Amino acid sequence: MKELSVAIGLTIISVMLCASAPKAGSEKTNKQQIIELEHGLIEATNTKHVDQMMSFYDGTDRLYIFDAIPPLKYAGTAAWRKNLEGFIAAYNPGILEITELQVVNDDKIGYAHSIQRFTGTDKNGKRVVMAFRVTDCLEKENGKWKIVHEHNSMPIDYASGKAFLNADL
Repeated sequence: MKELSVAIGLTIISVMLCASAPKAGSEKTNKQQIIELEHGLIEATNTKHVDQMMSFYDGTDRLYIFDAIPPLKYAGTAAWRKNLEGFIAAYNPGILEITELQVVNDDKIGYAHSIQRFTGTDKNGKRVVMAFRVTDCLEKENGKWKIVHEHNSMPIDYASGKAFLNADL
């Protein structure tokens, strides 16, 4: 009788442990979270929400951006926000697309690289097409991934010094 009670007790404990364990697939992996961040940034850009765009970046002066256009660098959130506001104002309408997204990460740091293509109209009504390469370096703090460094670039023709703005990357 005692053995039966022990067996029933162990069975109940096992069932309770299995029921309280996270379900497979119920929590997003770090990689899935970074992919969602990258797509969220694209969506925020396409809807022209600068506050939402900035929410994907580190909110401190650690943020460091190398953009494809001058100046050489943007250090800190204030500088990057000003650049994004100028970009949004310069092109209306505009659509940004992301392809070839690759993510590598562990539990605290990660990087994502992609090809992005922007198609829009400038203030003078001229159609603009730009293809560029993007690499984001991310850190996870307090359970949230944030971009701490971004590098945007375009291929250039060394002979002329000109960028291939609409290159088929």
